[in-house]
Amino acid sequence: MDLKKKAMDLLEVARESFEKGRFWLACFSAHQAVELYLKGVLFELAGTYPFTHDLRLLLESLAGDIQVPEGLVDVVDYLNPHYTASRYSLSMEYRKSNAKRCIEYAERIIAWVRENIDKQP
Repeated sequence: MDLKKKAMDLLEVARESFEKGRFWLACFSAHQAVELYLKGVLFELAGTYPFTHDLRLLLESLAGDIQVPEGLVDVVDYLNPHYTASRYSLSMEYRKSNAKRCIEYAERIIAWVRENIDKQP
């Protein structure tokens, strides 16, 4: 299955989890959606991708010579810890506001990549 398709499925899981009040799962799924989307585009362009969950590294690998807006880097940095924290942190309490932000940020990153790098349908 296409990684970008899986990414969009995970973004839908994030939205559904948000609606059901599963805020930790919404944040995890939002992170995963971005990760798989970036890896999918990298695979299409280069035939491979870095084996990491670090969204900043993936975005920088994908962008190459394209300047990533500073605000988008901040968005990626916000999402990065949710890969692990959403599942394992006993001290982090996930709230509606966290989940809403994670979903909005995932949508923003994917939209930027589509507009600036992945110009395929």
